[in-house]
Amino acid sequence: MASPINFNQFLEKEKLKSNGSNFTDWFRHVRIFLSGGNLQYVLDAPLGDPPAETETDEVKNVYATRKTRYSQVQCAILCSLESDLQKRFEHHDPHELMNELKAIFETHAAVECYEASKHFFSCMMEEGSSVSEHMLAMTGHAKKLSDLGIVIPNRLGINRVLQSLPPSYKNFVMNYNMQNMNKELPELFGMLKAAEIEIKKEHQVLMVNKTTSFKKQGKSKGKFKKGGKKAATPPMKPKNGPKPDAECYYCKEKGHWKRNCSKYLADLKSGLVKKKKEGMEHWTVVKNILKYLKRTKDMFLCYGGDQELVVSGYTDASWNTDPDDSKSQSGYVFILNGAAVSWASSKQCTVAKSSTESEYIAASGGFIGSGMDEEVHCRARCGS
Repeated sequence: MASPINFNQFLEKEKLKSNGSNFTDWFRHVRIFLSGGNLQYVLDAPLGDPPAETETDEVKNVYATRKTRYSQVQCAILCSLESDLQKRFEHHDPHELMNELKAIFETHAAVECYEASKHFFSCMMEEGSSVSEHMLAMTGHAKKLSDLGIVIPNRLGINRVLQSLPPSYKNFVMNYNMQNMNKELPELFGMLKAAEIEIKKEHQVLMVNKTTSFKKQGKSKGKFKKGGKKAATPPMKPKNGPKPDAECYYCKEKGHWKRNCSKYLADLKSGLVKKKKEGMEHWTVVKNILKYLKRTKDMFLCYGGDQELVVSGYTDASWNTDPDDSKSQSGYVFILNGAAVSWASSKQCTVAKSSTESEYIAASGGFIGSGMDEEVHCRARCGS
């Protein structure tokens, strides 16, 4: 049996405009209103023909009750329309009325869907603005799409929110992706609120450090000595340097700072260290190294016991490979019964005057650098 309907609550909602601009919201209110009275069937099927005179009284009573419900819904829907639409659909039953309204105003729903999706996928948070306001806007666009029948998957919604954050949240986004978190939107909202507090603290500290105090300088009213000469200005005191017990963060020695550290400046010039902060590409390299170590931890060199141990050495040199200092590159590898036991590749210490000389240097350096005992005999093959 249908529940009683509260018409006043439904009529308090905004009426359907003649241009259909609010059709989607209005239709949702109608659905909610009918669901409260278990009357959704009124919009899904027409009333139908009345029963024949030969039908039982029970069938006639069911039809009469059904007709009454249809009339109540028709009156409620007509009262929720503007006057132009009321005149047009005054004699339509609820099922026909709703079908014609859909046929007329469905194009407006498509436009609303387009606008909602455009706002959702183009919404960007401005630097310094509130995370709460941004998340409310994003969830509002997602709710609008959901009302139009387009449900955004949770993973897609999370990625879109992360993409809409300003550059100050770069570390938060990187940490979220690296840890492969699978959160719901409310959980992400809480994490962003906590991150917002820390980011604001860092911004305030940065602003304090960058603040410079200026003294207001007026016109000089100093007295002049006799003879027209100005008073001598005292020399400026030099700024204090590092204290003797100041420790360098790079080499851990005392008496200087990192910016004046000779070792740090030399390593910076040679490329051993960089000022660029670590990013995703560095993390990828570290993961590849760890994967290699994990796959090769059970590998080892195996030598046969029946064969005679024979050491073979191979050396090669590339002459004048460095255009800056004209030095050559040496390389060697020593193989014991088919397995490599010692190898290296490095730049030569001296400048070779010819390719032949660079080959000699590579051969002697390979034997010395391999750590072989002087009594070990091996077959050496030098590259041409």
